[in-house]
Amino acid sequence: MMPKGIAKKYAQALFNALASDETLEKAQEHFDHLNAFLEENKEIKNFLFYYPVRLDLKKETAQRISEYYAPQFQNFLLLLVEKKRFSLLPLVEEEFRTMVKKAKNIATAVVVTPMPLEEEQKSKLTALLQESTGKRIELEEQLDPALKGGFVIRLGEKVFDASVTGQLHRLYQRLIAESF
Repeated sequence: MMPKGIAKKYAQALFNALASDETLEKAQEHFDHLNAFLEENKEIKNFLFYYPVRLDLKKETAQRISEYYAPQFQNFLLLLVEKKRFSLLPLVEEEFRTMVKKAKNIATAVVVTPMPLEEEQKSKLTALLQESTGKRIELEEQLDPALKGGFVIRLGEKVFDASVTGQLHRLYQRLIAESF
């Protein structure tokens, strides 16, 4: 099985163990704290993720790191260590956060523009997307000066291209098709 598939199974197990919104939020806070801790302590991160050392030493380290976390989250981290899957933690976290968003009816829309949007534009776009999808929208903005003008929105598998570059490309494709 591919790492992403394995990570999804662990994320689903954690999600199922937590169940309530409050504990799901707490788990996301634990992930944030753990990421910050591991970024500050690269030696510990490498020890847990990569080094082939005795399992009991890794378990003890994971217990000390997680002693202030919720019991379910502590058990989850220990399970990852026991099953030698701690290196999958970033993928598990990504899958877990996706599950939480889905449970809360939240969708992420990525809007790509050639220059930053103003707050009013962001608000209007968010409201429009929420109305059309029936979901709460988290807007993620990305800049791409190559667009020249307009915008591209990615919402899940759907892409809405209202960029000048996209329009020119479609016009070019049509002209090429008609010339044959």
